[in-house]
Amino acid sequence: MSDLWLPYLGTTLVVLWLAACAASDLRSRAVPWLLTVPPLYATMICSAVHGAWRAPLLVFLLISVAILPRRWFVALCLLLALLLSISAPAGQIWVLAAVVWIWLMWKFALMGGADVRIMLVVVMVMGNASVIVPITLAGGALGVLGALRKKTAVPYVLAIGLGTLAYMASSWMQEEGVTMKRFLLDSWALESTEVALLIAAVVLVAYAAYTVLGQRIAAVVMDIAGKF
Repeated sequence: MSDLWLPYLGTTLVVLWLAACAASDLRSRAVPWLLTVPPLYATMICSAVHGAWRAPLLVFLLISVAILPRRWFVALCLLLALLLSISAPAGQIWVLAAVVWIWLMWKFALMGGADVRIMLVVVMVMGNASVIVPITLAGGALGVLGALRKKTAVPYVLAIGLGTLAYMASSWMQEEGVTMKRFLLDSWALESTEVALLIAAVVLVAYAAYTVLGQRIAAVVMDIAGKF
């Protein structure tokens, strides 16, 4: 398999992981630590190995001092972020700021521990603090929907997943220059055997899933809607 496939493999793993977390949150309003703690530490290690070591180091240090009283934690959090920002690229500074914001949301009891760990993974994997914007918008939309349905709580992990997917789609479209004009004028023909086999496999799996679950799709959609 070519190295060109690695980004797509990573994207697929992230999407599947977020789907599992969201499904758990919808089902029981909780996400097992096995779905959040190991991915967090794995992301920290991978980020550090690839040179983006500041955010993982900040996360590790904040985990170590998380038991401190709120005012001391906030002061130390800001100090550590400031020190790590010295000589850091602008993009990494924004990521450090996002890490601080996420931690403070937890420290002030505005976000659950599982939500925090998932968001930290997303920010470090994406390497861009702007992923928080679509997540926040998705959370606001779910909040409005929950208010209309007179719900006191909404599954925020679902908002994290939807916001992350929106960010990934937007980034991909910007990088690839996907436009209707390009699509209509594209005359390239498929010549890769690997791609053809992958497409065939996806179609077969989708058809099999529809055949097996076709009678349950409506029930599943209604069940998910009822969670809000």
